[in-house]
Amino acid sequence: FVVPMFLAVVGFADNPFRRRRLKMKIFDRHILSIFCVVTALSLVAGSTAAEGLKFKSAKDTAPAVSENGAAAAEGVGEPVQVGMASKVSRLVRGYMGDEMVEIKMSSEIYQDELIETGASSAAEIKFLDDTVLNVGPNSKLMLDKFVFDPNPNKGKMVINATKGVMRLVSGRMASKAYTVVTPVATMGVRGTSFTVIVDDDGATTVAVSDGVVNVSNREGVEVEVKAGLATS
Repeated sequence: FVVPMFLAVVGFADNPFRRRRLKMKIFDRHILSIFCVVTALSLVAGSTAAEGLKFKSAKDTAPAVSENGAAAAEGVGEPVQVGMASKVSRLVRGYMGDEMVEIKMSSEIYQDELIETGASSAAEIKFLDDTVLNVGPNSKLMLDKFVFDPNPNKGKMVINATKGVMRLVSGRMASKAYTVVTPVATMGVRGTSFTVIVDDDGATTVAVSDGVVNVSNREGVEVEVKAGLATS
């Protein structure tokens, strides 16, 4: 797990885009390094995988359901489950307000939960719509919004990534339902698989392995990133 991540870090060390704010330039020179990160994300110890993962249906853990059958997380009242941890490696924590829990295999994941991974740690989260989110080492992100509707065009997911690396493979919701926000960029998704890397200063790299992602910076400049390309 550590080796491919180390290679990824080395590969990005000489990347001039990594030292600046999002400049909205497309490049493919360092795609290999980005895919090393993707490889690292996929190497969460197989022994920690939750085989045949199923969501609990008990009343106290079931997601809220709207009148039209949509599972909706609106952040009101009791925490609303939006997914489960299907794989966990080493130290992964979840924060809900002032409360902290250690996330383990099959732990429930909630809307508005802050997910934080330690060094050489990682997690895979499976959402109600079968979206899969891999979170790499030294990462921090917030699950801002999740609405799952039987009509895929009405669903919504918003992830706020503040640092680290994450890979998202979209599920049954329409691709336009997914939004990822970082300190310097906003991503509108028109694809199924992409990786986001956020430096401690907020500098952001987006690499697309399948589909298309529209990336906008703070100034409102937008670029379209297609499969096999990246922007930073």
